[in-house]
Amino acid sequence: MTKKAGRPKAAPKRVTVTLSQHHAEELQRLAVEADVSLSALCAHVLERYAIQDRQLMTNDIIAQRLEAITERHAQDFAARFGDVLLRTAHETVAMRRQLMALTAVEQGKEAADQLKEATWQAAVKTLRPYTQRVRGEDESESASS
Repeated sequence: MTKKAGRPKAAPKRVTVTLSQHHAEELQRLAVEADVSLSALCAHVLERYAIQDRQLMTNDIIAQRLEAITERHAQDFAARFGDVLLRTAHETVAMRRQLMALTAVEQGKEAADQLKEATWQAAVKTLRPYTQRVRGEDESESASS
């Protein structure tokens, strides 16, 4: 509980504090145990409290910055992931159109239309469980909001 090196000496200021009996006794007991004056103990307690308060504020600032950084990275990832999905969808549509054009040339327009409808229905049937699950999650999220 000594003054830190390099800190300028400040003129002490006399302060009177009124405490309940048990608090005063506890402070006196702690001062005796630490073998310092009551004033030195109180100054040390206040200094430690100020340090802890600064640490708490610093931790809060760091937590807020981390949250902002995490949110920004999550948004960046979502945007990149969305771009990848969109590109994949466009490539799939382009491939499907090429296949339909090729089928129309080789087997005729009617056969191409039948193939187009059959593949679309197969895709819908295959994806139905996933779509229902997503819709169910969306409904439960909107109900809880």
